[in-house]
Amino acid sequence: MARPRALRFLSPLLHGVSARTAVRTGLVASIVGAIASWGVGFMPSTQGSIFVTPGILRPLRVNEVGVYLCSLALVLSAVCLIWVWLQLGRASAGESDLRRVKRAILAWSGPWLLAFPVMSRDVYSYAAQGRLLSVGMDPYSDAVGSLPGWLGQGADVLWAQSSSPYGPLFLLIASGVQGVSGWRPEIYVLLFRALAMLGVLLCVVALERMCRLRGVDPGWALWIVVANPLFIYSMVASAHNDSLMVGLIVAAFVAIAHGRKASGLLLVAAAIAIKPIMVLALPFIGLALAGREASWRQRFAWWAVTGAAVGAVLAVLGALSGLWFGWIGAMADQGSAAFPFAPYGLIGLALGAGVGALGGAAVGAAVQSGFYLLGKLLAIGGTFWLALRRPLGDPFMHTGCALALAVVLNPVIQPWYLFWFLPFFVAYARRFGFWEQMTILLSSALVVWCLVDQLSLPDWVPATPVKLSVAAAGAVTLLFLVLAAPAQRGYFRGLRFASLLRPDALQESVTQRPAG
Repeated sequence: MARPRALRFLSPLLHGVSARTAVRTGLVASIVGAIASWGVGFMPSTQGSIFVTPGILRPLRVNEVGVYLCSLALVLSAVCLIWVWLQLGRASAGESDLRRVKRAILAWSGPWLLAFPVMSRDVYSYAAQGRLLSVGMDPYSDAVGSLPGWLGQGADVLWAQSSSPYGPLFLLIASGVQGVSGWRPEIYVLLFRALAMLGVLLCVVALERMCRLRGVDPGWALWIVVANPLFIYSMVASAHNDSLMVGLIVAAFVAIAHGRKASGLLLVAAAIAIKPIMVLALPFIGLALAGREASWRQRFAWWAVTGAAVGAVLAVLGALSGLWFGWIGAMADQGSAAFPFAPYGLIGLALGAGVGALGGAAVGAAVQSGFYLLGKLLAIGGTFWLALRRPLGDPFMHTGCALALAVVLNPVIQPWYLFWFLPFFVAYARRFGFWEQMTILLSSALVVWCLVDQLSLPDWVPATPVKLSVAAAGAVTLLFLVLAAPAQRGYFRGLRFASLLRPDALQESVTQRPAG
């Protein structure tokens, strides 16, 4: 007897879908999201751009109904992508499924190459800082706000007076992209996104090889990290350079493990020259070069070699850019703002406000700055403790721990900072249970939150009603598909937040996900 049509429609929610269907459905969701970005993604108003007037985009960017439908389509397509990502994860083991995960990464990332940026407008700041270097200014001392017409070029007002947090190699690349594009946003966004996609592919190759070296299933690791919708929206849709930074540092450890020490040093220098935060990996690169059985004398020798080699590469890049080591001062200057995702930053703001109310604004500002400086010192101190502790731990895993500590103690935490350290953890051991569940829930919630929060709406569209209604629709759909749908119960069976209090929670590692 044939099943009723309604039951056939509900079958995917009850029983899930195959990995092949998940990949195809995710492709459709990404195409829908990319089309929706043409209505509510970030679009600059630079003269000379083909998008300076709405033109064919008028029904999507000007009409209130079109704007609302694009907002809804962007968020619901993201929820759909999250759901099929979980369906793909039900079979993310073995070589055949590894290939399917790789196909999913390409299929779900591809449509975003021709989309407007969503979730973040940092790509326009990349272009502005490249332009600073092109016109002979110093991005480490001259802010984006000093450029004429910077606001129309799409850069975020929040960072208008901030020094560049990027290394000399990335600033050279940004300057070159600006020169090639002729400062036209439709071209430089495409080029920066292609660079981000190169970083995604590097992450795929490097993380797979590191997992094979360490006996961890690469299919699961690529699924939880690179096929993660938060990774795709952060690195490809938003065109962030973090994918390149992470791919380079993981590739450095892979090269060292294969005995290619010079290549490893070049790769870690390149990672630092993209984003200087990766300087925290240097002590552990030295330990990886020295080997687990090295004496203290050998370790210090390899630390000296590592510092000299990486310093020489950075000096060459500094000379080519004319910026030398200005990134060191810029790193110390970062962190005058705080985000809802940054508890340490919010504590600093509250502390500064409280002291300021009692002793004056100047005293409050000094206390706040001192508190943020303390966070940096604690992160550096924790890094040295991990490098010097006995017995010697795993350099690769400790790199992830040092980066995680730096993120937690940072006054500014962006959602994509999760992927600074997650690749190191998943390549260390395959973990199901509580920590996999928390990664899924955190990634899913951040995707919906950030897409809604960063909708680019015209002034005549009431932002609050649009965002609240779209957020409600996204949240309800997400809660049902991720938590309530029968096909997902295997992921979240036995979820207990009290697991955070267990002293052995970090050691949790099981070989089989609970049955659905």
